[in-house]
Amino acid sequence: MADSAITRAVRALDLIPYILENPGNSVEQLANKFETSSKQIISDLEVIFMCGLPGYTPYELIDLSFEDGIVTVVDAQVLDKPRKFTETEAVIVSLGLQLLSNLAENIESKDRISKLIEKLSSKFKATSQIELSLSNKPTHYDAVIHAITAKSNIEFSYKSLSKDEFTNRTVSPIRIYTSGGVYYLSAFDLNNNGLRVFRIDLMSDIQLISGVYKTGESPIFIQTIEFEIESTNELFIEKYSSIFNEVTKTKTGFNAKGLVSNREWLFRLLLSNRAEVTVIKPQDLADDLIDRAGKIVDLYADSSNN
Repeated sequence: MADSAITRAVRALDLIPYILENPGNSVEQLANKFETSSKQIISDLEVIFMCGLPGYTPYELIDLSFEDGIVTVVDAQVLDKPRKFTETEAVIVSLGLQLLSNLAENIESKDRISKLIEKLSSKFKATSQIELSLSNKPTHYDAVIHAITAKSNIEFSYKSLSKDEFTNRTVSPIRIYTSGGVYYLSAFDLNNNGLRVFRIDLMSDIQLISGVYKTGESPIFIQTIEFEIESTNELFIEKYSSIFNEVTKTKTGFNAKGLVSNREWLFRLLLSNRAEVTVIKPQDLADDLIDRAGKIVDLYADSSNN
């Protein structure tokens, strides 16, 4: 797909140090390493070729050569070393590693993470002064982590805030994540045969139970999609780049292919961009979209008549 300016700039900063430390790479090898196309690598290198220090004469510009398909850096100017973490970036990485350490139950994994934290602390003073506190983690956090690690189904009582009632749930726990300071469990609900999300602080009476652990069967709905997107809506591709794995330019705009796991979300997305996005595949999605759009129009017509 079309890379953003930030993505290209970051890749350009990494390309020169990588070529210097790993001489003998072809354009194709660099494309594989940086997970992009050969055409894009050539485009990046052409831009880099025109960059350099103030003065911008041939003596201050980065110099490259292409011989027999091999890319060589003749003069790297100030890009001769890989980018380094800033203090802020190091702190963020350190906090992430500490969180992973708390999540890991495997001793070997904990040791490897601890060594990485120590390595960061030895190079960045700020990281040695930061310690992640999980004192606000829910009561049943450890029990859920244990179930995920053991790949065991769990049964629990769950309080619904919207209905103010308790229901019994049986699930295969998949992963824990946080959002807005709240811990959530993503799990496969064995009773409803679908993916569900639960707030861990609303779970109680958790018990490990026997049974087939369903997450390995990929219960999440996956839909292959293909859209035609008008050139005036390139921002759509940038904003929702996470769902596209292939974007090609056409005479009128872009052809975008990808995967989505939430059909209802996809409906809302397409309805809000209906004029500039055309569904090519799957056909049933296009048909359902037309049907739903028609019903919405009918509702507006009925309300105006009343």
